[in-house]
Amino acid sequence: MNDLNPVCMYIHGFGGISYQHKFSQKLAKEFRELNFECVSETYPWRSPNILIGNVVKEWNEAKRIADEEAQRLHKKLLLLEESKRSYYLISFSLGGRVLSRALSYVDTQLKYCNGLYFFQAAIPKSTLLNLNVISDNVPVRNYYSPNWDQALSKMYKNAEGEPSAGEVGLFNQKRVENMNVGLGHKLGITHMRIAKGIAQLIAYEKGTHKLNKSFPNIKLSVVDRKIWWAEIIKSEKYSWQQNVFPSLCHFRVVDLDSKTRVGWSLHLHPLLDAFYERKI
Repeated sequence: MNDLNPVCMYIHGFGGISYQHKFSQKLAKEFRELNFECVSETYPWRSPNILIGNVVKEWNEAKRIADEEAQRLHKKLLLLEESKRSYYLISFSLGGRVLSRALSYVDTQLKYCNGLYFFQAAIPKSTLLNLNVISDNVPVRNYYSPNWDQALSKMYKNAEGEPSAGEVGLFNQKRVENMNVGLGHKLGITHMRIAKGIAQLIAYEKGTHKLNKSFPNIKLSVVDRKIWWAEIIKSEKYSWQQNVFPSLCHFRVVDLDSKTRVGWSLHLHPLLDAFYERKI
C-alpha cells in the first residue's frame, strides 16, 4: 500500500481509548481478502465509561467529552483533506456524536470524503447532519437497531428524553440511507459481525468486484424482522442482508414488496451485480 490508498477511519464509542479497535482489524482482514488496497485505522480518543447507577449525570459528562473531541476530529479531517487522500468515516455509538459535531464545524468542502457511516449512533433522531460539505454522490448511511439495542432504547432514551438515531433511524434528511440491523450495543451480536458486509460494500462501490456466483434460488417467503439478518444496503424495492452468525455467514436479497428471497450467495458482490444487470 502507498500513501494515496484510501483510508477507513473508525471512530469508536464508549469504553476508553482504543488505538486499533477490533472492528478496524476486521475491516482490514476483509479488505486483504478482496485485494482492495485500503488502510483501516482507528481514531483514538479517551471516551468515557457509563455507570449504570448514575446514567443521566454520566451521560451529560460523556456528551461534554465527545463535543470537545469533535474539535480535534475536525482538525484531523482538515489534515486528511490536505493530504488529498480519499477516506471513509465510520462511527459507532458515542463516536457518532463526535463525528456529527465535527462535521458541524466544517465550513469548506470535504472533497476527498468517500462515505459517512453511523452505527447505532448515540445522537438524537432529530439530528441534522451538515451534509452540505460533501458531494452529492457520497453515501451517508445510518445503521439502526430498533428492537435489540438495550443501551440505546433504555439508557440513552432515559438520559436524553428522546429516541436516538441509532434506535429509530435518522429519517429527517432524505439523503441519509437508513438500514435496520437488529444488533446489540456492547453485548451479544454487535456491529462487529457485519464488518464483512461493510468492507465488501465499500470495495464494490470503489470498483473492486470479487468474482463469485449466486446460489440457485428458490423464492422463499421470509419473515423480515432482522432476526439473524442485518441490512447492509437497500433500494426502494430490495434489501441486501448479511447473516450475522459466523457459521452461516452468507448474504441474501429480499424483495421488500413480496417479502421473498430473490437471491443468495456467500458474497455480497454477485447479488449487487444481479441488481445492476437486471437479473433480479
